[in-house]
Amino acid sequence: YLVPLIINYFPDIEEYTSLLKGYWQACDVQIQKLESQAGIVSKIFHEGVWSEGKEGLNQIGSLNKFSLDLINSRIRTGSTLLGIESEDNYKQLMDWTRIIQLGFASEHVKDLILKEYTEVVENRNSFVTDQLNTIGETEAGLLIGSVQNFKIPPEIEIFNIMPPEHDKIIRWLTEKEKSLKGAESHQDNEENTTQNDSSDKEGGLWTP
Repeated sequence: YLVPLIINYFPDIEEYTSLLKGYWQACDVQIQKLESQAGIVSKIFHEGVWSEGKEGLNQIGSLNKFSLDLINSRIRTGSTLLGIESEDNYKQLMDWTRIIQLGFASEHVKDLILKEYTEVVENRNSFVTDQLNTIGETEAGLLIGSVQNFKIPPEIEIFNIMPPEHDKIIRWLTEKEKSLKGAESHQDNEENTTQNDSSDKEGGLWTP
């Protein structure tokens, strides 16, 4: 069972928090329905988590506390939380990603960084594949993660968990992004206008 990972990007906005709670509750219900047909979850994996058991739950709590009810209810009935990441590899990936987001002035440095980044991604994919392959042929696993960040072995049958609440959140995030970009553009225009006015005054020019 593959659940798209959506976290609390806006913890101070009650509307978004409410949507997020509804999303994870709906995912839980949809998984329950599928479990009755395709098998009970025996192994649980969460993107960004490299520890098992209690320590793994602590990591999830800091990353995505809204999924904890869904996970804990299955642990209580016999499911096992396993790490899907290599700690060292995951931390390297985070660092390289931050560096890339800063941009490059030198093509040489860019090539060096992208080479290292690609190697880390390949190592991660290999590790994740090995972890997912621990799911037995007669077992069902639960993977919570960003779909584009994982290469799932082709022999594993995938059930995508995507309730209507998923679309509601995506629409909300899209509108939020538009409004933030609009606010930034408006602020840039105001700053440019202020700078132009200041330059005109300093140059003794009159503008209508």
